[in-house]
Amino acid sequence: MLSGFQGGGGRHEVAETSPAEEDDGSPVRVVETGPARVVYNKEDGSVRGFETIVANADKIFKFVGEQADRLRDAQERRVQQQQPQQRVLPRGYVEVGPGYQPPPGFVAVPVDDLPPPPEYVPPPVSRTWGPSGDGN
Repeated sequence: MLSGFQGGGGRHEVAETSPAEEDDGSPVRVVETGPARVVYNKEDGSVRGFETIVANADKIFKFVGEQADRLRDAQERRVQQQQPQQRVLPRGYVEVGPGYQPPPGFVAVPVDDLPPPPEYVPPPVSRTWGPSGDGN
């Protein structure tokens, strides 16, 4: 682990922790600092910004995704609060305002003025089509 810093202004002298870490052949050292990783130059102890971002890319992408989800949810709630609840009408029914003129060939009938449905409706006439042999 890191035993101390010296210097300032963005460049830190990293104290040697163990000679075994120096033998890996890498010009950088990755230090776990709680939830994030920081990448240092072994030569001068400066922080390598791009490499530090890449080392923490999984956490950065997770954070950005969570924020996008939160923004999307907040926007959906805002839109739902702004829109009045619309009434769901049965199929084939429309709600019109005063002065509505139906298209040519159609008639607007107020739903309140419809007669009651008949009590008895005979079954539909079934007729088979095709060769029956009787000439019809």
